[in-house]
Amino acid sequence: MFLSILVCAICSFIPRVLPFLCFNGKKEVPRTVTYLGNTLPMAVMAVLVIYCIKSVSLSAPRESAFQLLAVAVAMALHWWKNSPLLSIGVSTILYMVLLRL
Repeated sequence: MFLSILVCAICSFIPRVLPFLCFNGKKEVPRTVTYLGNTLPMAVMAVLVIYCIKSVSLSAPRESAFQLLAVAVAMALHWWKNSPLLSIGVSTILYMVLLRL
């Protein structure tokens, strides 16, 4: 069990350390890497939103309305406060509360 945890720790640690070893401040970061660093977070969020709402169905209008409302609240909060943590947290809580009521 210790070896399994050690392998998981090493596999998690190496990708986080590798950029610091490659770009240790002595070299300029390539424009492609800078572009991907600026673009990928929003692209990943867009893919996650599309994945979450792909199951919206007219056969279950109640749950679909809850999903769409949670997405709308997340978008509005993000545009208003520009805080990903706040928008994701509030919309997730809203969706869970709506499902339970």
